[in-house]
Amino acid sequence: MEKAIIQSNEQKYHQTVGGSQLLEPFLTRDIGTFGDRSRVNEILDGTYVPPPSSTDATIDFLQACKRHDNFISNPQTTAPATQYWNEVRTWRQRKETTTSANQHIGHYKAVMQHPSLSWLFFQRAEIPTISGYSPAQHRSCINLMIMKKTNSYHVDKQCTLGILNSEFNHSNQALQCEAMQAALRNDCVAVEQYNRPQHSCITHALNRRLSADDRQSKRLAWAMAMSDLAGCYDRIIHNAAALILLRLGLSHAKIHSMFKTIQRMVHRVRTAFGDSERTYGGDDFENWLFAPQGILQGNASGPAIWTIISSLIFDILRQKGHSDSFCSAISKELILLVGFLYVDDCDLI
Repeated sequence: MEKAIIQSNEQKYHQTVGGSQLLEPFLTRDIGTFGDRSRVNEILDGTYVPPPSSTDATIDFLQACKRHDNFISNPQTTAPATQYWNEVRTWRQRKETTTSANQHIGHYKAVMQHPSLSWLFFQRAEIPTISGYSPAQHRSCINLMIMKKTNSYHVDKQCTLGILNSEFNHSNQALQCEAMQAALRNDCVAVEQYNRPQHSCITHALNRRLSADDRQSKRLAWAMAMSDLAGCYDRIIHNAAALILLRLGLSHAKIHSMFKTIQRMVHRVRTAFGDSERTYGGDDFENWLFAPQGILQGNASGPAIWTIISSLIFDILRQKGHSDSFCSAISKELILLVGFLYVDDCDLI
């Protein structure tokens, strides 16, 4: 059982091999594995000229990564004392029932009750996000297989939930907050994406139904393709995500620390018999062309990263004319919509 799951999951985390030019050498020498090469600033400025062998999709994506002219940078960094108390409060609010790949959440909540220990823990936790360092203790993941459909036991049909190190996921949660705030501040969340504040999946479903009723009442030809973007978190390429996060003003260190940890992650499988002694991942991926990609199901920063990436793709589609026009009955404003999206539940018009 463990051997079958490991083989399936290894393929899942390497399914981007051969699927994107961003992992090819002629582009990684300009972009890097984590968006840390010299020509990344040219992409953000909009002056980068892609190599001749680049496909139209690659060129469109790189051009869309240009930073807005009226870009609003992140506000001045909060004072260390304020950051410290925010960390303490956040840890105290965490649920002890949350599963972790290392110490129990209650361990950290107990540490936060002691002023000296909590300050020491805060300083230690800041090292990876400031320096880009990837601690070895963060590189542990337990794969928990969850059935998507009742009585569907085929291993390829299971959802792989990654149980991560608590400290690592805590820093990922901070990255998610910073990225989402920057995206909202710079209007980088597409109107089609309902995974944002003051929106919900219910609003998504309601507007989809109203759009259908509107087109039917006007007797207009209209079609909608409903699709579930399977494995969207596992298909995210790290340097593509890095470009989009850098576009929002996030630091290289935070991006490098998270993605390097994921690429060097050591995975175990949890079944009803316990955690497997057999592992996969780590520094051993010689049988594959590239390091593992994706951001793992269970990563606290996953929803924000996917929201920002999908918003950029919707902007590209809208610019190419793949949209339908709606006229507001009150303001007469013309709205162009490609579809409706809540995380990976995608309805294209």
